[in-house]
Amino acid sequence: MARRLDVSAVPPRLFASWLLLPRGEGLQRAWSGQPPGPEAGLRSMVCDFTDPVSAPLLWSGWPSHSNREYDGSVEVPLLLTVSWAVAEHFRPDREFDVYQTAMHTPVRRWPAGTLIAPAMEPLWLTERLAEHLAPIREPNPAVQYRWPAEIQTAEIDSTGRILGLSGVMGPGEVVARLDFEEAADQVTVRVWIGIDPSLPQRLSRTLASGPASSRSRGRTRPGRRWRTNVVLARPLGCRLLYDGGYRDTAARSAARRAWLAGGLAPS
Repeated sequence: MARRLDVSAVPPRLFASWLLLPRGEGLQRAWSGQPPGPEAGLRSMVCDFTDPVSAPLLWSGWPSHSNREYDGSVEVPLLLTVSWAVAEHFRPDREFDVYQTAMHTPVRRWPAGTLIAPAMEPLWLTERLAEHLAPIREPNPAVQYRWPAEIQTAEIDSTGRILGLSGVMGPGEVVARLDFEEAADQVTVRVWIGIDPSLPQRLSRTLASGPASSRSRGRTRPGRRWRTNVVLARPLGCRLLYDGGYRDTAARSAARRAWLAGGLAPS
């Protein structure tokens, strides 16, 4: 049964920022040893909570000042910006550590900081991150192995005709197909996620076994967000919006097995 979606005129929050108090020299050490990353040239840091119970395994954070990139100084206040999924585990006075990495592998850990309180996200930073980490993608018609996905957020633009949809997918996955039906009183949308056809099969063993996380020692790493747009024939207006998809872990597993075996794509 299709699920009714709430439609917002405000874009969904992809990131959250917190004030932090530096602890030790971890931030400076990690920053000095970390080259600018692919996220629009911003330096991310691999972090973990000092008390890692029921928390993401490892997560990325972007330290900054309110109006500029972090420069390795001890000037306060500092901000730490993370994905919304990671921020759900933040709380005041929670401490976190940072890793020195080599070839994308954590090799040394230092105390980094203490979380103080939520703060206003710096738009100059979150806009750059969103453009790189959660870009709006057209469905990829080359995807063979796909399954229905659950839509988590829906927003409408000022014209009433462009629907922005988003949800969560695993590593190596892309938006595969987009189906929608318009009626006089409702719009029904179904999004399909699939395995990126450019993904080498030699990387298959590193892919997550769950739709939104990879697991290790009972802890999870938040999945990646997908975003795509639907252009309606006429403004949404008072029509209701329904999600015709759902989280189908069985279909996802079957698609992955077929991909690994090089067999026929599920219909």
